[in-house]
Amino acid sequence: MQKYVVPIKPAKLYRRTRLIDKIGISLTDQTKFLFIKAPAGYGKSYLMIDYANYILQQSGLVVWTSLDNDDNQAEFFFTYFLEALKAQGLVNKGLVYDENISQLSFVYHLIAELEQCKKSIYLFFDDFHFIHHAIIADFFQQLILNSSKKINVIIASRVDLPFPIAKAYVAEKVCKLKAHDLAFTIDEIKQYSEQFNQTPLTNDDVTNVFSITGGWPAIISMHKNLSHWTANSSNEENLAAYFVEEIIVGLSEQEKQWLLMISISDFLCEQLIDTITESSEFSASVVKKIPIMRLYKNDLTERFEWFALQPLLKDYLYQQLTIHKPEDIKVLHQRCADWYLSHQIYLEAVDHYIKAEQYQNAVEILEEHGNAIIASGNFPRFNVLISQLPYDVLLSNVYLLVLQAWNYSLTYQHSKGQQAIENLEHMLKQNLKIQGREQIKLLAVKAAHAAWTDNFFSYHQLVDDAMSKRPLTLPHFENALRVVQCIGYLHSNQFEKLKETGEDAAFFARGGSLFYSTVMIKATLAMFEFIQGNTNQCLAKCDEITAFINSQEHDSQLAHLVNIMRGMAAYIIGDLDVTKRYFEASGSIISYIAEPSFLAWYYVTHIQLLTDLNDNEQREVMIEQLLELLESRQLTTSKIPIYYEAIRYYLFTANPEEANTIYDSFKAENINTDTPENNHLLYNGAMIDCLMLSAKGDMETCIAKLKQVALEFEQSSRTLQQVRALVFLVNIYIIAKDINSAKVTLKKVISIASKKNIIQYLGRLDKVAIEFLHEWSFTELSPRRKAFMQEICQRFEGLDIRKRFEMQSVESLTMAEQKVMQLLGSGNSNQQIADQLCVSINTVKTHLKTSYAKLGVSNRIQATQMFSQIQQTNNH
Repeated sequence: MQKYVVPIKPAKLYRRTRLIDKIGISLTDQTKFLFIKAPAGYGKSYLMIDYANYILQQSGLVVWTSLDNDDNQAEFFFTYFLEALKAQGLVNKGLVYDENISQLSFVYHLIAELEQCKKSIYLFFDDFHFIHHAIIADFFQQLILNSSKKINVIIASRVDLPFPIAKAYVAEKVCKLKAHDLAFTIDEIKQYSEQFNQTPLTNDDVTNVFSITGGWPAIISMHKNLSHWTANSSNEENLAAYFVEEIIVGLSEQEKQWLLMISISDFLCEQLIDTITESSEFSASVVKKIPIMRLYKNDLTERFEWFALQPLLKDYLYQQLTIHKPEDIKVLHQRCADWYLSHQIYLEAVDHYIKAEQYQNAVEILEEHGNAIIASGNFPRFNVLISQLPYDVLLSNVYLLVLQAWNYSLTYQHSKGQQAIENLEHMLKQNLKIQGREQIKLLAVKAAHAAWTDNFFSYHQLVDDAMSKRPLTLPHFENALRVVQCIGYLHSNQFEKLKETGEDAAFFARGGSLFYSTVMIKATLAMFEFIQGNTNQCLAKCDEITAFINSQEHDSQLAHLVNIMRGMAAYIIGDLDVTKRYFEASGSIISYIAEPSFLAWYYVTHIQLLTDLNDNEQREVMIEQLLELLESRQLTTSKIPIYYEAIRYYLFTANPEEANTIYDSFKAENINTDTPENNHLLYNGAMIDCLMLSAKGDMETCIAKLKQVALEFEQSSRTLQQVRALVFLVNIYIIAKDINSAKVTLKKVISIASKKNIIQYLGRLDKVAIEFLHEWSFTELSPRRKAFMQEICQRFEGLDIRKRFEMQSVESLTMAEQKVMQLLGSGNSNQQIADQLCVSINTVKTHLKTSYAKLGVSNRIQATQMFSQIQQTNNH
C-alpha cells in the first residue's frame, strides 16, 4: 500500500541538510527516539522523507507508515503495521497482535524478532496527531522505553504525544525537534532563494523575509517571489487557502469565533486572550492549533505574535471580522485597552482606546505617561498614536501639543516639529492663565528642536538663564533642559560644566518620568570620555547606562545608544569584529534616536570600518545614503565628517572630478567652519580644506591649517580628534619631503596614542611612517611604547591607505570582461552590449558586476574611468 512506502518528495523542494546532520548527531546508541513536533507547514513530513532516504543510502532499513484517522483503531493499526514489517522479512509471518496478551509481552516479542536483523531498523510514523487510542499509545510508550540499540523510532506530529515520555527524557532516549528548530534560518532562506528564485535575494531581503515569516517553511516555500513579500502578492490566494485548509479547518465553530475576536490585537498572551474572549477554553488549546511565533518583548513574556508574523492570516481574520457590528468591535478594543492599562502597557492601551473611540481615556494616559512612552525610544509608534487622535482633541490639550512637538523634534521631522511649536505658542497666547508652567515646557521643546537641528548655540543662553532659577516646578522638563545643556557643553568644550550638570541630572533622576533625559545625559558623559580617548572610562559609563536601563520598567530602544558607543570604543582599540557586530545590530535603529553630533561620530566610524575591511562598494553606498539622509534632515554641520570621508575616498581612488563636485557642494552650503560649535566633530571644515589643498599641491597652507587644528584639539583635551589631525599632518609632511618634521610629529602621535591605546586611527599613516615605527621599535626603551609600535607595524605594515583603496584595481580582467568594458566606455547600454557580443543581458550584467569588484568601483562612470586609466597605463 502507498501509505507504507516512503513518499516521493517533489524535486524542487529544499533539502534540509542542516536538520539531517543534527538528527545524525542526536540519534546515538542511547537516544533511539526522534520526536518532531510542529504545527502545519513546518516541513515535518518532508524532513522525514529526506531522513528516510538518507538512511536508505546508508544501507539502513526503513519501515514507513503514513497515519490517518482510520489508523486510530488497534485492530487496523497493528494488522497493517505488522504486514509492513513482514513484507521486509523483519518479523515472523506468524506474529499477530493479541489484545489478550499484555502490551509489554507483545513489545518484548516484537523487539526480540527485530533484533535478529543485521541492520539498524528505522520505524517512521508520519501524522501521529491522528493517533490517540489508548492501546496504541500504550504500545508506543513501551516500545520507546524498551527499544534496543538496533531499533529507532521517528514520529512526526502537530500535537503532544498521547502518552507520557518523561521517563524516556530522563533516560536520554529522546531527541525532540520543535517548530523553532524546523524554521528556516537566515542562511537557509538565502540558499533557498538562490536555488529556486530567478533573482537571488540580497542580504537585506533575506533579513526582511526572516523577520516577517519567522522562517515558517510553508510560507517561504509557497511564495514565488520572496524579495517582494506583500500580502497582495500573486500567490496570496494559495496562501490564504493554505490557512483555511490546514489551520482554520481544524477549529470548532466556537474556536473560530474566538479566533476572530482576538484578531483585533497585534500582541497577545494567554491572559489577554482570556480577557477578550471572556473564556479560558480557547487559550488552553490554542498552542496546539496555531503556529507559535517568535517573542521579542519583555513586558508580555508569554505573548504569541501570530499576526505580526503572518500578515495573511491577520488579513484573513480582519476580513472575517468585518461581519461583526462596529459597536461589537469597539467593545473588544475596550477590553483590550483595559487589560493593557491594568498591566501598565501604555502604548497598546492608547492604541486600543483610540480604536474604541474612547479618546478621553487615551488622552488621560498620554498626559500621565506620555514622557514614559517617549522614553521607550519607540518614536514611530508614538507618532502614529498622536496622529490618530481627532484634530480638535489634539489642539485642545497643551500637553499633547508639547509631546507631539517633542516627538517630531527627536525624530528629525523638523518642519512638523516647528509647526507643532507654533501651534503651542499660539495656544499659550490665547490663554494667558496657563502661561507660567507651560513656558518652561515650550522652552524645553524649542531647545530640543534646536539641538536636533544642529542649531543649539542660538538657545544656549536662554536655557542657562532658565536653569539659573531652578529648581523648576516640572522635574521632567528641568532634566530635559539639562540634556540640551550637556549637548551644548560638549560641543563648546565646557567640560567642567558638562560634568557638573551631569551629576545634577543623576541626582534628580528618580523614576521613569526622567528615564529618557537620564539616559541621554549619561550617554553624553560617555561620549565625553570617548572623545578624550578614555576607552575604559567610556565603557564603564556604558555599563552604568545599561544598569540604569535594566533597573527601569521601560521597554526601551535607547540601549542601542550603548551598543553604538561600545562599537566605537572597540574600533579605537582595533577590535573590528566587535565593532562590526555592534554596528550591524544597532546601526539602523540609532538613526532615529540619537542627536546629530552622536550620529556624525557613528557614521564616520562606520565608514572607516568599511574602509578597513576593504568593503569599498558598501562604503560608497553608505556615504551616498547618509548624505541623502542628512540632506533630508537639513543637518549641515553634522555632514562635515561625511563630506571629509567622501572627498578623501574619491581623491585616493583617482577620481578628482567627483571629489571636486562634493567639495563645491560643501562650500556652497556656506557652513561656518570656524564656529566653536563644530569642534565636537571628528573632522571640521578646516580639515576638508586641507584635503583639497594637498590634492592641489599647496602643502605650505595645508600644513599651517593642520597645525592650528591639532593645537585647538589639544587645548580642548579632544584626544581622538588631535590624533586624527596629527596623523594627517604626518602624511602631508612625508608628501612634502619634510622627513624631519614628519618624524617629530609622528613621535608625538605615538606618545599620545600609546597612552590611550588608540590603535585603529594609526592605520591611516603613510607606509613611510610605518617604516619609521618599525625602525624605532628596535631601539625603543619603554616596554609599553615598544609593544605598541610593534602592534601598529604588525597591523598596518604594507597596508598603506592608498594601496588599500587601489588593491582591487590590479586584478586583471578577463578578455570577455575587457570587451564588455570597452563597449561600456563607448556609451553602449547593457542590451546593446549583449547584442554586439551575441550573449544574454544577464551575462553582460554578470561581467559588469565582476569587473566592478575587480576595479574597486560601484557604478558605470567610475568603472569607465578606472578602466581607461588601466588601459593608458598598459599602453604606456
